[in-house]
Amino acid sequence: MLDDAAVVVSELVSNAVRHGGSEIVVAVESHAGQITVSVADGSSVVPRPRDPDGTCGLGLRLIESLTVRWYVQSHEGGKRVCAELWPVPGSRDGGSDGTNATGSSRTEAA
Repeated sequence: MLDDAAVVVSELVSNAVRHGGSEIVVAVESHAGQITVSVADGSSVVPRPRDPDGTCGLGLRLIESLTVRWYVQSHEGGKRVCAELWPVPGSRDGGSDGTNATGSSRTEAA
């Protein structure tokens, strides 16, 4: 799970550096065993999966394969790309719908 999260963060940050053109904000949240990672940048251009061309085009497809879902939110004139990873095995809620979750944590870096 942590390896998958690291790959997703790396891909999102790489895309933000390549296409965002501004300060990048990375956030990682954990709620009820589910991890959400997000990367915000100053570009309002919504990313979309593309056909690989030998130098790029696999990042969002890789993110799709490692996550439950990914989505884009407006963020301070730019965008935030969020990706939700599967619940952590052995979490307090046992990977259920989260109704027994008792805590959460959040870490941000700019």
